[in-house]
Amino acid sequence: VRVLADKIRSTVMARDITIKSTNQRLGRVHVSFGIAVARPDDTPDALVFRTQKCLRAAKEQGRNRVVGEGEENAPAPELKVAFG
Repeated sequence: VRVLADKIRSTVMARDITIKSTNQRLGRVHVSFGIAVARPDDTPDALVFRTQKCLRAAKEQGRNRVVGEGEENAPAPELKVAFG
């Protein structure tokens, strides 16, 4: 899941985004993801809470990141980005 989220993040970031209905150009945008794994005893609220905690950590670490459970307090890794 983390690899997929990071691939989506880098693909979105590498593109110029335009809103089709208005033709408004947004340019390059950044995406952050929080990832939590469902546990057998989870309630929907518990899973959403953990996911939101990871998303908040991704944004606090500088945005444009993927943060999974257990990584919320880890130092943010250096991002390597290639534009094509």
